[in-house]
Amino acid sequence: MKTNLKKIQKEEHRHCLLCGQNNRRGLKLDLRPTTDGGVETSLECSKTLQGYKNIIHGGVISALLDSVMTNCLFAHGIKALTAELNVRFLAPVKAKGVVRLKAGIEKSNGSYYILRASLVQGQTPKAKAIGKFIAFFKNPEVKNDSTRKGASNAR
Repeated sequence: MKTNLKKIQKEEHRHCLLCGQNNRRGLKLDLRPTTDGGVETSLECSKTLQGYKNIIHGGVISALLDSVMTNCLFAHGIKALTAELNVRFLAPVKAKGVVRLKAGIEKSNGSYYILRASLVQGQTPKAKAIGKFIAFFKNPEVKNDSTRKGASNAR
């Protein structure tokens, strides 16, 4: 999975604001596959990401959740576009401290995927998302399961 993830990131997301390693101003998220088929990463928050004083902007949180789900698909050899993103904000994310993000595939049907993602700060869940994605490239070795294990940890 790690090979797929790094290969597709390099091909498609080199300059991505969130995970691109060639974007000078980007966050350069270091996403890692998990044993349950998902991906995870962490990020040190800063005031440069805030909206209201000392609170991370909701758009940044949404983008982070979308990115971790997209990279989960990359780890499975799937290139896809976000078709729908539903974010539930549970508590403000402080502009100081580390957040952990996780994502996993919940369902798939042909080129259609549903993923779940979560953002936790300290021990507190702060945001969660459900994303629907449409694949435009799928590694032929990828099986088309109707459900996957990785989504359970992203709830």
